[in-house]
Amino acid sequence: MDLEKIFLVSKTYEIITPESAENGDAEERGFKYQDEEMTVEDILREIDYNGFTMLSSSWIENHKNSTEQNHTWINTVDPDKNYTTGEDTFYGLHIKCTEGEFYKICKLAKIRTS
Repeated sequence: MDLEKIFLVSKTYEIITPESAENGDAEERGFKYQDEEMTVEDILREIDYNGFTMLSSSWIENHKNSTEQNHTWINTVDPDKNYTTGEDTFYGLHIKCTEGEFYKICKLAKIRTS
């Protein structure tokens, strides 16, 4: 995979408060950034630095050769905690690419794909 290829990447967030957790929902959702241009190297740094470790869908290995548009993203498992307010913030990393490219990025990042 060409590590200098440019992809459009968005980072989403979801804030869970103790009150919103009681209702089974998030207090707030949104974008930290949207459609930022990143190389594969930039994406790998973002994944590593911010603790992205869990896929939104299992078994992407079945799509490793697919040229279809990818609809899977990578989540953080451990939240950023605000101990004053009790808020937990989780993040999602969305990469506009094919399923095959997404699979290769996940393999380079050492994220379990099956």
